[in-house]
Amino acid sequence: MDEGWIKLYRKFINGPIFQSRDYYLIQLSLYCLLTANWKDKDVVLGNEVIKLKRGQFISGRKQLVRDLTNCKKENSKNFKKYESLYRRKLLTLEKLSFLTIKSTNKYSIVTIYNYERYQQNDQQMTNNRPTDDQQMTTTKNIKKIKKINNKETLWKEFEELKRKKDKTDWETRRYMALNEKLSFVDKSN
Repeated sequence: MDEGWIKLYRKFINGPIFQSRDYYLIQLSLYCLLTANWKDKDVVLGNEVIKLKRGQFISGRKQLVRDLTNCKKENSKNFKKYESLYRRKLLTLEKLSFLTIKSTNKYSIVTIYNYERYQQNDQQMTNNRPTDDQQMTTTKNIKKIKKINNKETLWKEFEELKRKKDKTDWETRRYMALNEKLSFVDKSN
């Protein structure tokens, strides 16, 4: 569970979940993305084998509370409060078409809508490789040009600060930082 990564698109910030400014809703949506299986998988639960698809995971309200809060005692007042809260937030995510929930009396299977679309696997990424490589080469060339221009700008700023007699504290710190940075840049080139 602690390995790997997910893609999180910047447009998430303009979507209804983030715009709600609801900490628990945002937390739960990110938890769902991070918990979802990245490949099809068989899970054994008791005597039952459950086939989970990519973008699905098994959960329950109590598990959510244990994973997302510091509450561990199921009999506590806070635990029950969070259990109710996360149940409502899951239903909200379902209403927002972020996920679906298929519940049994033992567990729930949560499926994230459009998981395939947003979490492309490596094979799909390989198909785009030639185009991406060409774009990357162009981007690298642009970055080199910007780096050269940036280096020249830094040298100009460094020389101006070097000539200045009465430097403020900030200017002195900036001069020292530029001196260190430019001496490193010279050594690496």
